Amino acid sequence: MRGLLGQVFSRVVEAARGGGRLRSAARRAIGVRRYTALKERVLRQVEAGRAHECPVCESRLARFRRNGYAELICPVCGSFPRTRAVMLHLRRHLPEGASRRVLHVAPFWRKALALEGRRGLDYVSVDRAWPSPIYDRTAQQDMDLESLRFADASFDLVIAVSVIQFVLHDDRAFAELARVLRVGGVLLVETTIFGDRTEESYSAQELREVQYGIKDRLDGLLVTAPWRRDGKLLHDPRQYVRRYGRDLAARLERAGFEVRLVPYREVCSLAGLDAASVGLTETAEHLIFECTRRAAVGA
Repeated sequence: MRGLLGQVFSRVVEAARGGGRLRSAARRAIGVRRYTALKERVLRQVEAGRAHECPVCESRLARFRRNGYAELICPVCGSFPRTRAVMLHLRRHLPEGASRRVLHVAPFWRKALALEGRRGLDYVSVDRAWPSPIYDRTAQQDMDLESLRFADASFDLVIAVSVIQFVLHDDRAFAELARVLRVGGVLLVETTIFGDRTEESYSAQELREVQYGIKDRLDGLLVTAPWRRDGKLLHDPRQYVRRYGRDLAARLERAGFEVRLVPYREVCSLAGLDAASVGLTETAEHLIFECTRRAAVGA
């Protein structure tokens, strides 16, 4: 049965990959979430095993698959290592039944599904409403990270995975995140690290004209807009607004945070798991920045 399902589904996937229009048409026809749920149901059977597990979709897997960047991808939900690492780390900050107010910045829909509606959580998600021909907009509210419409000290936890490298003015964004977090609240930031020093990639004008070809829509403000007008996803580091180095910690500290760098191996160790079993690499470039909101001086 597994072999037959695998053959059938691989043919479907092969056909879909051969024509993006076909895949997009299927998603439009039944909706992204229904399409993804159906796909995952089949893949969970096809890819079943005992050697590995995905903490995002909770599938037991025979293996992870590699993409073009040699990252280990969950064959069921498509989660990247960074997603799985943050989901594992969240178990420390969001124990089952805990009461927390959580802000999720630019959530991929599967991650949102894992948190939205969870007992004890007051969950809010924000993103810019950039149109995509492939994915439904996931976030609950259309909001710019540089100008959040929340009161001071509104949240206990903020999650920002693979998003800050797309923010035009990160100093403003970090200041806003510090403002909406209560003292002692935690911001979890994850982004790929390139060496020790951060390098700016684009000015605002270059970002408009080179990356998106849109001169009249950005108006100097940007929170994760990873879609080109032709619908292709931008994950090439050359397309980032900046390539962060380890000095990201200093940037966050200036915004009012105490910062601790958490390598993936520590995430796995705290969860009692082997890194290979959840498809996490152990390199210096993969870190979670755990940022605790400090009290203001003189407060």
